[in-house]
Amino acid sequence: MKKIFVFLLVLTMILTACSGDKGNGNGNGDGEPEPSDTIVDTEMLKDFRDYIAQGKTPQEVKEYLDGLIQDAGTKTADALVGEYLDFMADFMDAAVDDHQDELEKLSSYFDFDTLTIDPEKIQEAELKEFFADLTGAGFKFVAQEGMLYLVIDYRFGEAYSNDLSTEMKDYFDFMALNSDKKWASDAELVITLSELADRIASAERFMTLYPEASRKDELLGFYKIYLGALLGGIDNTPLVNFNTKKIESKYIEAYEYFIKEYPELTTTETVRKFNDELKADSYNAPYTYADYEKHMEFAKHVKELVDSAAENY
Repeated sequence: MKKIFVFLLVLTMILTACSGDKGNGNGNGDGEPEPSDTIVDTEMLKDFRDYIAQGKTPQEVKEYLDGLIQDAGTKTADALVGEYLDFMADFMDAAVDDHQDELEKLSSYFDFDTLTIDPEKIQEAELKEFFADLTGAGFKFVAQEGMLYLVIDYRFGEAYSNDLSTEMKDYFDFMALNSDKKWASDAELVITLSELADRIASAERFMTLYPEASRKDELLGFYKIYLGALLGGIDNTPLVNFNTKKIESKYIEAYEYFIKEYPELTTTETVRKFNDELKADSYNAPYTYADYEKHMEFAKHVKELVDSAAENY
């Protein structure tokens, strides 16, 4: 009986090994290799980079990406999408000059109530094609100080939810917060201070969960901007009420909200320390409207707090 058991065990190991050999150790049973989820396909990535270098339109590049990603493993899909995001960033930078005429013409169709453009109202055929090409490629249009600009609509990443890693999907979710609803416009907060606090918490959680994330620097940048605004205010949503010469109550409430809602976060210690400083001085304004030097001194202090908090990531 023991000999039979050993024979069956060896036979099972041999059959398992043979089965694994089909498709070169990463097969699908018919001799065709399956995409790897653990390594980047450098040839596929190079192919995509070469295609981008040909000067194709965003829509063409996006369609090429869609074709490639179907045969890509998770690591390769992440790398391809990362490459596409870099392409989008370069295109946006160049569009300010290269597509100034189109952006100026489209600005007349921008609805400031809905913050959108109705493509059916665009009269010029070429302009309508330009709009369709960019929105189909994952861009959206925003107005800033009377000018129209391109931004990335990070919701386009949802189409790849079955292809990307959890890290990359979480990255898209965080970045979509601002592409769905920008945090500030014309130096004024557009979201509430509690929403700003929530975004800071989301950024910290991402950076803690993915300390080696390929696009962590972008999250860190938003983290510092958001935290700086929460602690020091921004020009048209100031921290100080110059009539009462006190800290605005909505900021104090935001600090208390952050401390209560996120006691486990490292950033909470920074917020608590800052709130205690203000409280110790009875929330009196640390500077006046006309006192430039004190204002700059306070701004420097806020920056130091933010930079110190950011060093954790």
